[in-house]
Amino acid sequence: MMNYQVTQQYARDEERLIANFTALTEAKAYIAACLERDAQLRVTIVYRLFDRKHCLQEYNKAKAGALLHEALYADGTRFLPETIQHGYDVVSDAGAAASVAAFYHVNDARDFIVRGLMQAIAASRIVNYQLKQEKTLIEAMDSATFAAAQSGGEGGMKSSVAFAPTPLNTSPRPPGTPPSVMDIEEEG
Repeated sequence: MMNYQVTQQYARDEERLIANFTALTEAKAYIAACLERDAQLRVTIVYRLFDRKHCLQEYNKAKAGALLHEALYADGTRFLPETIQHGYDVVSDAGAAASVAAFYHVNDARDFIVRGLMQAIAASRIVNYQLKQEKTLIEAMDSATFAAAQSGGEGGMKSSVAFAPTPLNTSPRPPGTPPSVMDIEEEG
């Protein structure tokens, strides 16, 4: 069961639920990553961490200033939903294969998985993650495969696919026309 919820609020927007977590440390790590990304983008977004229905902590509220709309969940005006509708669930088999987090955006879910895999590699643990949307498997990742991909894959060789179009030697022409007008002028 998800015990911790994270909401986000832009200055002139409503507060919205963006993530659910089973562990407090994972919720705080997610908020820290969001704050770091926002600082790089130079945007101010208010994040709130909830323990079930109670607001534990607010981040960036002082920076948002007077332009901030009413915080519907934090002020108790609206009840905080328990689940994210049409969200992305992250399932880990590190314990009992249960959902460890849920996200509104798929990129946030992938970033969470990558951080978890990097921590597992640093601790020499094998962890498997699955990314699901409404019980449909989108992708699965494990720390062994991720470590091999980070080190360059098989034999240390990295493969990349690049699109490099080549110009056509001749342009398409109707049948019966000479290949180039310049060739005819030079001959005559």
